[in-house]
Amino acid sequence: MLAESYLSKAKENLRIAEIAFEEGCYNASVNRAYYAMLQAAIAALLNGGIEPKLGKGIDHGWIQSRFSADKESHKTEVRLGGEHNGAIRDTAIT
Repeated sequence: MLAESYLSKAKENLRIAEIAFEEGCYNASVNRAYYAMLQAAIAALLNGGIEPKLGKGIDHGWIQSRFSADKESHKTEVRLGGEHNGAIRDTAIT
């Protein structure tokens, strides 16, 4: 499943962010943490049945538009399930 692939990437990037932080590589840590968050957000949207329109790719603009959409007209609950190494927790986005 595509969502599982993005969640796997998020976990990998989070692990690398933690290693980079422990080694004092703070810029690299922030970079990997950002991509972990981005990929987790994509997984959450896909798990919630929210997908880009046919022919449109998944990019920063699409993700931002889904999370900043009018909350009154786009009430959507999305959950990340399972254990996520204590860093990416079950999350409800409304």
